[in-house]
Amino acid sequence: MADDSAPLPLQHSIRTDGSTVLVAPAGEVDIQTGQPLSATLDVLTAGFRPDLVLDLRQVTFIDCGGLSLLVRARMRALNRGGRLRLVISSPFVLRVLRLAGLAEAFEVLARLPESRTPAGAAGGVMAPAAEPAAAGPRPGRVLAPA
Repeated sequence: MADDSAPLPLQHSIRTDGSTVLVAPAGEVDIQTGQPLSATLDVLTAGFRPDLVLDLRQVTFIDCGGLSLLVRARMRALNRGGRLRLVISSPFVLRVLRLAGLAEAFEVLARLPESRTPAGAAGGVMAPAAEPAAAGPRPGRVLAPA
């Protein structure tokens, strides 16, 4: 008999747009499911001046384990001269960030940044991953679409 209480594996996709890497997890980001995403973010923040956008619009749940991996990725990016931006549309995810006192620590966007890939050009799109593979808005502010 299958265990219906076991969490589904967290899926995430990765694509590039110029020097920016977009990571889009889908599902629950928690202490039981977050390890593959954490490992991917470790790889992506290992280089010089990483520029990551973490698209959390498909995240349905986040706990302290998920918050921890966000903070770790942010610190790794900043320590290497880079940045980590979060795209959040879920009131739940934004509320969890605020309640944890982390909303002001992150640059939070309401939508994906404009693409730097020319129209018709293929971006560096990768299949969903299960294993590692300057001036701006004020952190913590959710920016409305222009």
